[in-house]
Amino acid sequence: MSTPAGSVTGIPAAPAQLEKKPIKFSNLLLGAGLNMVTTLGQPLEVVKTTMAANRADGFAGAIGRIWSRGGVFGFYQGLIPWAWIEASTKGAVLLFVASEAEFYAKSYGAPNFVAGISGGMVGGLAQAYATMGFCTCMKTVEITKHKIAAAGMKPPGTLETFMDIWRREGIRGINRGVNAVAVRQVTNWGSRFGLSRVAETGIRRVTGKEGGEKLSVLEKITASALGGGLSAWNQPIEVIRVEMQSKTVDPNRPANLTVAKAAKYIYSNNGVKGLYRGVTPRIGLGVWQTVCMVALGDVAKEAVEKLTGDKFSNPHQPLIKSWRCELTGLSHSYNLYFVACNDEIYVYMPKFPDQTLSQDPDVVLHPPVSSSDLNPGIDDIDPHSITRLHIDYLGREEVLLVACDDGDVVGYRVPEIYRVLIESQQSPNDENAPPLEHRVRVFLHRNVGASAWGLAVHREARLIAISANTHYVTVLAYGLSTAAESDSDTSGSPETFRSEEDEGDFPYPRRRDHVIFLRGQTNIPSVSFDQGDPSGRWLFSSSIDGDNHLWDLYNPQTAARVIDLGHCVSAKDGDQLPGPCRCPNRTSVPHAAWAAMFIDPRSCHHAVSLPEACGPGFESNTTSSRDVYGSCDITETKVRFSAMRSGPFPGSFGQHEDSSSDGSDESEDISTDSHLQATQLFLDTHPQQPRPPPPPTKHPYLSTSTSPTFQNQPEAKRPCIFITKEEIYLFQRPFASQGDATDPIFTMRNPLFPPLHDPRTGPATMPNYHRHCFASQIPELGVFIVATPAGRVGIFSLTKYTEKGQRPLFAFRLDQILPSRRRDDGDTVIEEVWGRRLVGVAVGPVQGMLDRCEDESESDEPGNDGVKGVGYEGRAMGGRRWRLMLHFHDHTVYSYELGKYRGSEAPGLGDLVV
Repeated sequence: MSTPAGSVTGIPAAPAQLEKKPIKFSNLLLGAGLNMVTTLGQPLEVVKTTMAANRADGFAGAIGRIWSRGGVFGFYQGLIPWAWIEASTKGAVLLFVASEAEFYAKSYGAPNFVAGISGGMVGGLAQAYATMGFCTCMKTVEITKHKIAAAGMKPPGTLETFMDIWRREGIRGINRGVNAVAVRQVTNWGSRFGLSRVAETGIRRVTGKEGGEKLSVLEKITASALGGGLSAWNQPIEVIRVEMQSKTVDPNRPANLTVAKAAKYIYSNNGVKGLYRGVTPRIGLGVWQTVCMVALGDVAKEAVEKLTGDKFSNPHQPLIKSWRCELTGLSHSYNLYFVACNDEIYVYMPKFPDQTLSQDPDVVLHPPVSSSDLNPGIDDIDPHSITRLHIDYLGREEVLLVACDDGDVVGYRVPEIYRVLIESQQSPNDENAPPLEHRVRVFLHRNVGASAWGLAVHREARLIAISANTHYVTVLAYGLSTAAESDSDTSGSPETFRSEEDEGDFPYPRRRDHVIFLRGQTNIPSVSFDQGDPSGRWLFSSSIDGDNHLWDLYNPQTAARVIDLGHCVSAKDGDQLPGPCRCPNRTSVPHAAWAAMFIDPRSCHHAVSLPEACGPGFESNTTSSRDVYGSCDITETKVRFSAMRSGPFPGSFGQHEDSSSDGSDESEDISTDSHLQATQLFLDTHPQQPRPPPPPTKHPYLSTSTSPTFQNQPEAKRPCIFITKEEIYLFQRPFASQGDATDPIFTMRNPLFPPLHDPRTGPATMPNYHRHCFASQIPELGVFIVATPAGRVGIFSLTKYTEKGQRPLFAFRLDQILPSRRRDDGDTVIEEVWGRRLVGVAVGPVQGMLDRCEDESESDEPGNDGVKGVGYEGRAMGGRRWRLMLHFHDHTVYSYELGKYRGSEAPGLGDLVV
């Protein structure tokens, strides 16, 4: 995994140190053992070589010729010792040489894909000259020396034959045809690597696993077999190799064969068809080797681990599903980073300061399944796959929650995960200890009836909200007077839990647990509590039809308020819902609401003017807050960004295609100038195409409704943020309906795709999976974060402006777009991560500034290193630095550090450092 670290604006980060991959004895032993097993396919090797040496024979003729040489044993000629020597040594040569070659290729700036395939090709070249040359030569000699046996003489033994060739021809004789072997190995590596990937892509397309889902054993074998079979295009090189090494006597054959002479001789006698003799058994041999590697790989690994004590790293990246919500999270109390990989939770301990992750997780959790007959939501292959991961405080204890596609919701206590992890590190060789995941208990396991998506926790009120595709929100209210028991109820009945004896128990004194059901209209991807209200009374739910429901848990029968706002081509009257949507992207639910966030006014930065509060997008001629009302579009139109399109250019950073055997991935320094030069070269060689006509104009709309039970509620002076697929809205007074028509609604449309400097590039193309489905806030820094799977992340500052005698106006402004770099000339250059999906945006305090647990002293928590003045989410305790980790589906991780310039002062507007 890679973690390019963020830097202070204008100062590029130092390049990551490039390290060689270690070569372990266990790796050598495993490779040798598996290759020895594949030699059981020697009959196919013998048939292939016989057909290549006797090109007049067909498959049946070759079988008969081999049988006549020694019956069954004829099919195993050359096995001992030459095939065994080759099998047991070629893996070691490949590992050592490929590792060195890949290291030096990367040191010269080669991307991982190029470095990996280059290392393999150089390793194959070394295999040929170091061990495979003389082994294949001797195998071929053994298989083709039938003239002596045909004359009635006893043929010499294999070692006698070897010594005879050595005495007569020396090292050149036993390495005859080695150049052809080298060409074969190099082309094998190049073609097999690429063709196997093409075959795998085709299989994923046919089976619907284009999102990175795990291939079955049969699909793996098919992909590798297709890759190996298609790479048999270089069979002429193999036939030339056999001819050069063969002991077949032909007076018409040139005496001293070279590759060119052998090719000419074969073509003159047998034509093109002769150059492909033996291709069928060669394909069969490739399938056999693939079956051995896939079927026996895990068994062999386990045996070698027991023998050597080494643990193997998983060479394949764990699967991360696409089309999910948040799949990563950072603990605020412990140095733990969580990643949801399909139906597993990978737990890492990032390393300070650049937050690099180990190749293997420190522990893997497997959320339990409540029933074997649950129905999937969107994932028929892995119905228990995780859709969202959420970390928060439930009371004084930090908890980890995951929602699954089959409707299961599972909760863990983070302190327990950390305790078990530390105990395992202190006693790594305790064979009597149960597996780590079995020592981590769940405190919550509940099924909500259908695919679960939204998760929210209210800290003080001890509430958990879960939204699902049942169109219901389930609220679990834990008892406050007594310790709550673990919730293992798996019922999903959509009815409010009420009984006569409990009529007066909720919301207070709440002596027992309660379950409350809130009924929506469509799928609900997100829920959020108002943390500013200690009672936990208010909850927002956002649904894909664009509705944002404000729920009063004291009166849960119907939503207190419904707020629907957006921009649509069909909108005519701004205070009514539009008719049938006529937006160009209407098939992709363009007006879906993806998140709603309550904002604590204390986290908003003071601004001296409305333009400062709203940023460059505020273009009104007035500076009076009294003249600003209704929809107020503050989308930036002035150009202040450039972009570097990293996909098609050589040496592009961030294109970490996993081509290495151990799956490791080093960070690469970002050379902005070289990438801009590559961009310029691309633009200069690709003439500008006529631009398509501009899309139709979208008009704003707002529709609200208020329940009669809400009419007389006292106004809570807290704004909120509504986030839709393409827009961000700041609503001034969600608790006061009288402000709907008069308060300004500050709006940004597609803020993560602003106009760019170079007019030829135009605005960046938004992929069809673009949506604002990642949202979080850091009240201590006064910022909130919105991101899209398209790979862009926006950092927005919360602001407020107050005129004398007027109610404060709350606003927000765009400060940063990531991933990006600030050039020396002040221009911000956005990296366009083509073809890579963002799956997680995690924020948390950096090591040394973590929240202090209630039962620990300030110096006890590992990672805080005795730092005082931090902990327990206290803004008053002084400013902290926060880490922001962006996780992509290919396991590339970008890490940034967020902070402020001045030491102990509250961060002001413009003070944020990324």
